[in-house]
Amino acid sequence: MRLNISKTSRNNSVKGPSAYERILSDTSLKNISLPAFLRHSSPNIVRIADILPSPKSAPVKPKILIKYSKHTRNESDWNNFEDFCRYIDQENGKKAVLKIHGKQITIQELKDLKGSEELSRNLIDCALSVIKRKNREFTQRCEEYPRVLIGKTSFTEKLFSGQAIASRSGILKYEYVLFPVVRIINEILTWGLICLDNKEPKISFYNPGCFDNPDELFDYVKVFIEYQLNLEGKDICDSYYQHLSCKQFKEFKKVHERDTGVYMLMEALMLATGKYDEVNVSQLSEFRTQILIMLYNYGRL
Repeated sequence: MRLNISKTSRNNSVKGPSAYERILSDTSLKNISLPAFLRHSSPNIVRIADILPSPKSAPVKPKILIKYSKHTRNESDWNNFEDFCRYIDQENGKKAVLKIHGKQITIQELKDLKGSEELSRNLIDCALSVIKRKNREFTQRCEEYPRVLIGKTSFTEKLFSGQAIASRSGILKYEYVLFPVVRIINEILTWGLICLDNKEPKISFYNPGCFDNPDELFDYVKVFIEYQLNLEGKDICDSYYQHLSCKQFKEFKKVHERDTGVYMLMEALMLATGKYDEVNVSQLSEFRTQILIMLYNYGRL
């Protein structure tokens, strides 16, 4: 297609055609359509391909800028997970390195996860957000996959301490509702997990061996169920929740308080991904690595 050349470019009869006019001239355009061996045989022909930037020569964003950009992080940012671990070991602990659902995770929090230290509440909240996302991905691929709702730790802490709570309706429509349980024991945040199975119905408490009175926790969950039924205009005595059963799964060998966050997260992960295997407490160090990989894969910079 030709472009209209402005009249002002033709006023100067002394000068020859400009380079732009030569590119779009009939002669040049005809020669461009010739086979390659004929085009190259005419040295005076200017080819459009000669003035277009080559993909290989186009400027590339330096890796250091890609690494710290605000876009979603992918596995190439640190080349691989091993590079990411080395980066954590070498950098300052106060620096934020990952971001999940608006929450930032510092290098020190990841160092504690890599080691054998107590997990911060912030890191646990981030990991639970990722677990919820993984369950949502499963349910999007298969409608028959059980939907799992996980309560926020700030909400469940109020629930299990008898404080007033407010919750949206429709929660009992989920197949499973998970309630993280947290207590301060020996000045350490100590975690357990309660699972409300709305299909049977039943309440299961996964106790790392640090909690002595599960009946009180069961009662709080029953209060929550009554609250949800009232939102729907129902009474628990007229529903199948009147046959609600409660069961505790208590670890024979007590899990150390600083490892209970890992224990709780792995129980939640298995329930949310349909892997109903028993958590082997002898593999908690391997579980720490699995959680770190999960945060690495889903985190943002």
